[in-house]
Amino acid sequence: MLPGAFRGPDFIFTYGAGLIFVALYIVFKGYEVIVKKQPFRWCVPAKEIDLHSDLEYVEALTAASDAQRASHKRSAGKKLSDFIF
Repeated sequence: MLPGAFRGPDFIFTYGAGLIFVALYIVFKGYEVIVKKQPFRWCVPAKEIDLHSDLEYVEALTAASDAQRASHKRSAGKKLSDFIF
């Protein structure tokens, strides 16, 4: 195939993900408006987002995970990976 030649499968693969996202957004927003009878909103306002409930539970899970990670011996590769990421 010549460089720059158009291929259908490449086009669909490249642009399909964006179209699938838009289609799913429309379907889910339509479901909210038509079936659940909720007013249409583009996004959730920041005032309605709850960042405080169950915070103690999440912190307890994080502490338990950190304690478990600290108790395991790590290899040099794992230490390097943790340092980088």
